[in-house]
Amino acid sequence: MLHYKADEEFQSDAMVAIKKIDDNRDEQIHNHDFVEIVYVTEGEGKHSVNGEEFSVKAGDLLFLNYGCTHAFTVTDKMIAYNLMVRVDYFTKNMIKDDNLFYMLALTSFEKIQ
Repeated sequence: MLHYKADEEFQSDAMVAIKKIDDNRDEQIHNHDFVEIVYVTEGEGKHSVNGEEFSVKAGDLLFLNYGCTHAFTVTDKMIAYNLMVRVDYFTKNMIKDDNLFYMLALTSFEKIQ
């Protein structure tokens, strides 16, 4: 299984990276150490997340937590954009003195995959 690392996918110290996927190739099962948000703009496919398969089509948005295993299969000329975000971004930019207790209540986010 492939494991993508933020240090190899992001430019220097960037906290966010965007990649367009339009080569219509299937992506084999993999995981990564960053959060990924996938927006499908055209076509259709199947997305397998932690062994569960979902049909995806233009307009769908997927949230993939770091460490989850996933893959996709293109069924009709799928184009998608991946917004990849380093996990550190959330801790450095979201937790402030005035929302600390609120963020602590969201610790179940780590369980969402």
